[in-house]
Amino acid sequence: MVDISTINPKKSTNLSITLDDIEQKRYDDFIAEHEACQKYTGAIGVSSVELVVTHTSVGYLLTARCGKCKVERNLTNYDNF
Repeated sequence: MVDISTINPKKSTNLSITLDDIEQKRYDDFIAEHEACQKYTGAIGVSSVELVVTHTSVGYLLTARCGKCKVERNLTNYDNF
C-alpha cells in the first residue's frame, strides 16, 4: 500500500516573460515579415509564429520561429544579461 500523503505532486511552472523594448521591436518585425505565413480562420487569426524560451544560467534566450516556413530569429537583448 502507498501512503499518498508522502507523494509530492508535480509542481507546475508558470513562466511570465516581459520583452524589453528592443526584444519587442524584433518580435514585432518578425511577425510583420511573416504575415503571409499566418492562417486566417475567420474573426480569430491563428499565428504560426512561436516564441521559444531557453533558460540559461545568466538569463533567457528568446527565439521567434515561424511554424510554416521554419525561419528562426534570435530576439535576445544580451545587454540584459
